[in-house]
Amino acid sequence: MNELISSLQQLINASGKAAFFNGPATQAEIDRLSEMIKLPIPADLQTFYLHFNGGFIVDKRFTEGQTNASHQEIKKRHRVKFNYVFPLISIYKILKAA
Repeated sequence: MNELISSLQQLINASGKAAFFNGPATQAEIDRLSEMIKLPIPADLQTFYLHFNGGFIVDKRFTEGQTNASHQEIKKRHRVKFNYVFPLISIYKILKAA
């Protein structure tokens, strides 16, 4: 998993605005989610969230020549959906609404 995290960090650094990931979640936030769903969070997913609390990468086809465009502008202009990893706070809100 550490190799995957390292590779992802390199991709984020090289991608400019085509990749955006939040800072890390805390162990307390991960534990809270585990309590809410009454299941343990797998170790690899915990490791991911301890590095990146959600984020996305946009396909390069939609960002070439648009290095100054925000992800909202890219999404609106191209009507694309991002591959997105939800931040824990979003998961909490979804679970509370259910």
